[in-house]
Amino acid sequence: METIRAFSPKDTEAILAIYAPYIVESAVTFDTAVPELKSFEHKLSTIAASYPFLVAEEKNILIGYAYANKYREREAYQWSVETSVYMHEDFKSRGIATSLYQALFQELLSLHYTKAYAIITMPNLASEHFHAKMGFNKIAVFEDAGFKMGEWHDVLWMEKRLQEKDLVPKDPLQWDKSFLNKSI
Repeated sequence: METIRAFSPKDTEAILAIYAPYIVESAVTFDTAVPELKSFEHKLSTIAASYPFLVAEEKNILIGYAYANKYREREAYQWSVETSVYMHEDFKSRGIATSLYQALFQELLSLHYTKAYAIITMPNLASEHFHAKMGFNKIAVFEDAGFKMGEWHDVLWMEKRLQEKDLVPKDPLQWDKSFLNKSI
């Protein structure tokens, strides 16, 4: 049975082990070099200090993660987030990414966010279908946005409305990492 819980800095090495193959073997991410552990820990801890960052474990082994991050810098964008989910190769197609995203969206709702954006390097039909299944809609394709692995790649932007917008929205709350372990 898998458990979803809040990120802890001690998870960094396992997360990097999941993320590194995406960097070196694919164009799924536009990162081109595996980061050093210390700088990666700082990056993840900075994200988790303000936004929901969840991990999935099976028998105390980290097998996937999902998080939200700042969508854009300007204050008027504060009700929107960018989301990402990554799974260990051996644990794909078991519904764990779906459970991670559902838990992430519940956290985002409780924090007053209204929109989530997914930015997907193309081609990546698995991610496109997954995000569509999770309620994301295609909104834009940026052609030849990045060059990696010897070729140009388009980037697809998808969006998901988390909740209806208010005429005067409540300010988003800072995530307090009080996410309780949930078995899936």
